[in-house]
Amino acid sequence: MVIGFLAESTAAARGDGDLMTDAITSFLSTIAGALVGGACAVYGAIRAVERTSEGLEKSEIRRQRVMCLVNLTACRFALAQNQIGIPQPPYEMRLRFLAELNKVPALWSDSEDIMRNLRDYDAQPSTERLVVVLRSLAATTPLRFDKLADTDIVRVFN
Repeated sequence: MVIGFLAESTAAARGDGDLMTDAITSFLSTIAGALVGGACAVYGAIRAVERTSEGLEKSEIRRQRVMCLVNLTACRFALAQNQIGIPQPPYEMRLRFLAELNKVPALWSDSEDIMRNLRDYDAQPSTERLVVVLRSLAATTPLRFDKLADTDIVRVFN
């Protein structure tokens, strides 16, 4: 009804008598505009979901990296066997340390330096090599290990 009225008034203003052609043209242009607008909205929604999921994945990996590093640092005393004044750590703590250490290849597989440091530590475990691994892991997180001395990293509180 409204389309017909608009078409009539437009046709009358132009002096045309073909109201049906004007109404069809108006209707088709409205449909085309709706389709284009809908397609743009769908495309925008898909891109927004893709970007959001990428951001969530990156933030989850960053969170997992921080948790792994914190757990490795917290459980490092599991390696302090037979040191004076340090009680024998529970076997479960050693397993937890090793489980966190085994997460490193999955979380940091994109870093050749970290993987090389981890392989060096695995080939010949030592306190110095563990410090190198922890420092290289921390360099990829917001944790500030660069402010710590090696003794701060190695020292086990008891």
